[in-house]
Amino acid sequence: MKIDKELCGICQACASVCPRNAVDITEHEAIVDNQTCNNCGVCFRVCPVGAIIIEEKAS
Repeated sequence: MKIDKELCGICQACASVCPRNAVDITEHEAIVDNQTCNNCGVCFRVCPVGAIIIEEKAS
């Protein structure tokens, strides 16, 4: 999972719905902890600006 920093408005929608608490919001950006994230896509569906990119996890 990756967040496009140019599109992200730091609205916190992604962090508020993440079932694994894998999104950390700072003053300047939203950061995904890919060790915790399981690519469920919940954050992707709620992002109002389409800033979240789902990437395949390496096996």
